[in-house]
Amino acid sequence: MNIVPASIENYCIEKSQTAGAILLQIEQYTRKNTGIPQMLCGPLVASFLQSMVLATRATTILELGTFTGYSAIAMAQVLPPGSKLDTIDMNQETSEKAREFFVNADLDEIITAHTGDAKQLLATMVHRKYDLIFIDADKTGYREYLEKGLRLLNNGGCIIVDNCLWSGRVLHDSGESETNAIKEFNNYVKSRKDLVKTLVPIRDGMYLISKSPE
Repeated sequence: MNIVPASIENYCIEKSQTAGAILLQIEQYTRKNTGIPQMLCGPLVASFLQSMVLATRATTILELGTFTGYSAIAMAQVLPPGSKLDTIDMNQETSEKAREFFVNADLDEIITAHTGDAKQLLATMVHRKYDLIFIDADKTGYREYLEKGLRLLNNGGCIIVDNCLWSGRVLHDSGESETNAIKEFNNYVKSRKDLVKTLVPIRDGMYLISKSPE
């Protein structure tokens, strides 16, 4: 998954915001108890997300892809009082564990975990607005998530989409459905003249997307 050399990434982690005790606890649990620990966003992405929350002055956040709660907690930790974060995942088991971590972190009043199909749940959230949206769910659904997310995004807000370099596989032809889906998504974002977008090689590639100023 590393796009940059591990030594450079580790140096960046060392010089960035340090993950707190609850995030270390989640990381240890995830590596020990799940078969796909690579889905954990990790300390560098967590630090980057925290910086983006502060830079956008977000008070409302939507996350697609809760997993064990690592990124939701990282973002919620730097939210001002009275803020809200909605996170969606269809995996009942990991969502329940994430809820336990939200309680342990004293963030359960800020974070609301929704379990179910994100496409269906987003259709029920049409009257909500968010300052920051983080998409890290099933890759074949990225375009639909972006389109629905843009309708929920406040002016001046930002959408962050993870895994858009897909371990570098976007550079090559592939018959693999997720790789092709991400390549098509990246091309679609590039084609949208109404969006301001930057794809940055942080960990597995993060696409920063905002609406163009009117």
